[in-house]
Amino acid sequence: MNELLKRVTTGAILIPLVLGIFYLSGIPLLILILLFIAGGMFEYLNLYRIRNYFSIFFVVVTILAFYLLNLSDFFAFLAVFLLIYLFHYLIRWQKGFSFEKFAGEFYAAVYLITGGIFIFLIRDVLGFKYILLFFLSVWVYDTGAFIFGKTFGKHKLAYRISPGKTLEGVIFGFLTLLFTGYLYNYLRPHDFSFTLKTYFIFSLIVSLTSTVGDLLESSWKREQGVKDSSHLFPGHGGVLDRVDSLILTAPYFYIFFKVFL
Repeated sequence: MNELLKRVTTGAILIPLVLGIFYLSGIPLLILILLFIAGGMFEYLNLYRIRNYFSIFFVVVTILAFYLLNLSDFFAFLAVFLLIYLFHYLIRWQKGFSFEKFAGEFYAAVYLITGGIFIFLIRDVLGFKYILLFFLSVWVYDTGAFIFGKTFGKHKLAYRISPGKTLEGVIFGFLTLLFTGYLYNYLRPHDFSFTLKTYFIFSLIVSLTSTVGDLLESSWKREQGVKDSSHLFPGHGGVLDRVDSLILTAPYFYIFFKVFL
């Protein structure tokens, strides 16, 4: 099976399944987010050859606590659980585990937890149409940046991290998202009712956060000399390869709509 066929087949299975779960919300959505965040944490640990998997337990339990507890109880729980996590690190340090590796591991855990929580909030607080907008916006930007970057790209954005990323790709990806969003708003003005200025700010936020999220995950892979975070999804790489742009974009997307709604 060639690479394109693998990508199309995997996408044809995953996209309806994921959207169906987001439509249902509740426990199915919680399980999906837990699987992806735990999978992403596992891939990070595997990339850096860290053979202690307590961080997977940390991210799963933290997201479960967020789902089950009210906000004040969640922060109280997190304070205690974080202390346990740090104590666990001290035990590992005595056995030769470096602070440098722990810092990266801890950052990845916080990064994935934050993204997972905000994706959940987009669906459960803002609603299903906003989670659709979230996915479509990142996809439209990525598609525009890829196509125009490949066609017109001359100025490398971050050559050592991702040689294929270009400044032209970022600019045209932003313009593609801006045009698509404004056209949709013109055709269906009652769905979101945004002004051009609002769409401009929204498109800028999605473009910047998607790009930085993509480059961040690429820097992990580049540092370890691998192309994909894993081979879980045929033709698409691993969990981190699929959620890199989404994880960083989610908090900014949610905050943006809480401000402008």
